Amino acid sequence: MWQERILPAGAIRALPEGTALCFATGMWAAMLDLRPWYREPGAEELSAAYGRASAEITARAVAKHAPTQSGFGKAA
Repeated sequence: MWQERILPAGAIRALPEGTALCFATGMWAAMLDLRPWYREPGAEELSAAYGRASAEITARAVAKHAPTQSGFGKAA
């Protein structure tokens, strides 16, 4: 395995908020400036769509694992 120091640990900890380091196989390390999605145009629509999708997934999971009423109360 090949390793190379690119930035001292203290410098990584001191990166400003909104900055990230990206490490990917086959690429040099990259420093990124992050853009908060919730400040972008259309963020309200994206958030609402996420909420609807989450509710649908939760409802499906509950329905799949909910006990059925068939046979409820019958003697075994």
